[in-house]
Amino acid sequence: AGADGLQAGAAHLPGWAIGSVEVLDQPAMAAARGAQADPRAFYVIKGYVRTGVRVWVDDPDDSVPYWVVSSRHPQQLAAGVVAARDAARPRH
Repeated sequence: AGADGLQAGAAHLPGWAIGSVEVLDQPAMAAARGAQADPRAFYVIKGYVRTGVRVWVDDPDDSVPYWVVSSRHPQQLAAGVVAARDAARPRH
């Protein structure tokens, strides 16, 4: 996650398109990769990393409902993604 949004592999999700962000512990990550997996979702996961984040896509023109990204430090990744989202949204 950076100032421009979330970069995972070759894919980029701009900050303005980031919705809610969830930290996934081991059981939640296993469910996100298995029983709860949505075939429309975007996954960037390493099998040996058992935690991660789910980032909901807030763009009605995007058919991908969310991203699941594995991370050994999911709390820090989630905080960075939220910061990128908040920085990209206009203040009222």
